[in-house]
Amino acid sequence: MHVVHEETVDEKKTLYRLAMSSEQTTDEVHVIRDPALHFQRPGRGGVHHVAFRVKNREELLNWVDNVNELGIPNSGFVDRYYFQSLYVRDPNGILFEIATDEPGFLIDEAEHRLGESLSLPPFLENKRDQIEAKLLPLNTTWHKE
Repeated sequence: MHVVHEETVDEKKTLYRLAMSSEQTTDEVHVIRDPALHFQRPGRGGVHHVAFRVKNREELLNWVDNVNELGIPNSGFVDRYYFQSLYVRDPNGILFEIATDEPGFLIDEAEHRLGESLSLPPFLENKRDQIEAKLLPLNTTWHKE
């Protein structure tokens, strides 16, 4: 991620356009730095995390190296089975995730079966009963009003 554009909005606010690449506008996020605003609090109305994507493990490991070289506290490489990630927090506490596209959700399930049942990565399979007990039914019926 790099700053593609920086613009002073007024004497106190700065707009940053951050991007994973310069190829597409869909790979960017706009952030306004405003010291007058309160620190972000978790909960309703707040942002839990913002995710960016990279193609594969190699690209992610480059990010791990870059973030470490900059001395930015981070999670290090995290294997989530369906994808791998790196997590960092901005000064306001918002979590930024950089995650791979690979291997993807088809690693253990056929595409035409996706969503029919709860798929879990192997490291959570021993907690299936506990996880399923806490799930609420989803209303997947769409109603037009």
